[in-house]
Amino acid sequence: MITSGSGTGSFEIMADDDDNANVDNKFYAEYFGSDVTGINYANAEDVAFGKCPLTIGGSFTADNKTYDGTTDAIIATDNLVLVTVLGSDDVSLTGYAAQFASKDVGTDIEVSIIDDNEATSNLTGADASKYSLSFTGATTANADILAKSLTATITGNPTKVYDGTDVATLSSDDYTMETGVRNRNHYN
Repeated sequence: MITSGSGTGSFEIMADDDDNANVDNKFYAEYFGSDVTGINYANAEDVAFGKCPLTIGGSFTADNKTYDGTTDAIIATDNLVLVTVLGSDDVSLTGYAAQFASKDVGTDIEVSIIDDNEATSNLTGADASKYSLSFTGATTANADILAKSLTATITGNPTKVYDGTDVATLSSDDYTMETGVRNRNHYN
């Protein structure tokens, strides 16, 4: 004779099971059983269901760039896809960008996909409201940040007394070094 017991069960309602589904709706679940005396019982409750989670898969490449003091990256080829879209649901990825892991000069720097559309959804399409998106774990690429050339400009009117050489000594008032990168100019 069993005097007590427990059990678990699971079921799944996916976003496209009902074209009229609103992710804020609830569904009605009933479960049945009997107690130790053999009396049958039933219970029912409303259970909320939520959006189907999506992640970003596929691949992309990023352009190498010359140092500009930022982590901004440019996507060169874009073969990104949404992972786990159900059936023929109409949902697309939008509002994303690429970002280097470091702003510093280097080779083979990781480039990640980031949310570039914080004010609105990154998903579009007739079924977009049935889904949520995570950028965590999205595919990455690698690219280089190349050194930027400096431009030296002579300022003032430096002079040199003839000494038979072509070497002149400049004071810090005689030149500036410009990188073309905001807040990265060197003025002596």
